[in-house]
Amino acid sequence: DISCLVGSEMCIRDRHYDVALKELQAARRISGRHDFLAVIADCHRAAGHPEKAIALLDEPAVPSLPPDVRAELAVVVAGAMRDTGRVDDAVALLQRVMPARTPREQWVARVQYALGDLLAEAGRVHDAVAAFAAAEAGDIDGDLDAGDRVVELLGGHDAP
Repeated sequence: DISCLVGSEMCIRDRHYDVALKELQAARRISGRHDFLAVIADCHRAAGHPEKAIALLDEPAVPSLPPDVRAELAVVVAGAMRDTGRVDDAVALLQRVMPARTPREQWVARVQYALGDLLAEAGRVHDAVAAFAAAEAGDIDGDLDAGDRVVELLGGHDAP
């Protein structure tokens, strides 16, 4: 189980996505764990098969995943939807996984950031600015450049 995961990390780093997929799928079968479905989806996407990444949303295990793991899968699948020109579907997916009450957790900030990116692409600048601002406010780890994205969308001016 662990050796499959370590091997898949090396394959991903070296851009051998098909090999990484086989390793991850083997680890999933052996362990019965589904918490790395997002990495599997990301490998499908990187290998040029976004439709296979999107199909992972239909896996029976998805509803029982912890919210942060389910959200990470949604972020990857939303990217795959974007790859296939389905930006509106990607926006809707991320809006569905956003909790009603937005706890200050890094995974929520990541979803908000991904949502902001999609909204900006769709030309919905006001909504994108709001999503990036929320992402910045919730970015506990300081990993996201959401504040820079807000400034960029506002034409180089800070938000009023």
